[in-house]
Amino acid sequence: MPAELILALVALVLVLAALAFVMGLWTGQRRLHGRMDELHGSVTSLKGDVGTLPDRMAALTGQVQALDGQVSEIAEAPLVSRALEHPRRIALVLNPSKAGADTVRRKVAAAVQEAGLPELAVYETTVEDPGRQMARDAVADGADVVLTAGGTGPCGPWPRSWPARTPPWG
Repeated sequence: MPAELILALVALVLVLAALAFVMGLWTGQRRLHGRMDELHGSVTSLKGDVGTLPDRMAALTGQVQALDGQVSEIAEAPLVSRALEHPRRIALVLNPSKAGADTVRRKVAAAVQEAGLPELAVYETTVEDPGRQMARDAVADGADVVLTAGGTGPCGPWPRSWPARTPPWG
């Protein structure tokens, strides 16, 4: 094989390799530009979200202030404020047959303990008595606040018919 033919083949191979290299660079550059465009869109979207934060924070602040006012109104209600000033005892009239009764008992007991109040007194309802006598017992035992949970028995209309001197119901 003549030397010129060999040189021509080597030159052709080098040109093809250079062409492949340039094509690879061009493809990589296109991918990079596409990814940069995606990132630019994401950054622009985030800038828009950040721009709305002050308005959203102002709205949330207004809601918190409204809730704070409602909590103050509740705390200042005569029966509630009296119970909160010096609670001696918190009672829970609970229907143990309802789903989640044990969870309610644990959560209320934990909240009472966390508040530094005396131990929660729990009065369980029965099939024969849906909670009337249990609530009377709680009041007789000195409960300042009587909570009820577990259906229409303990939470029904009968607590509202009690005299005004009874503790707040929850």
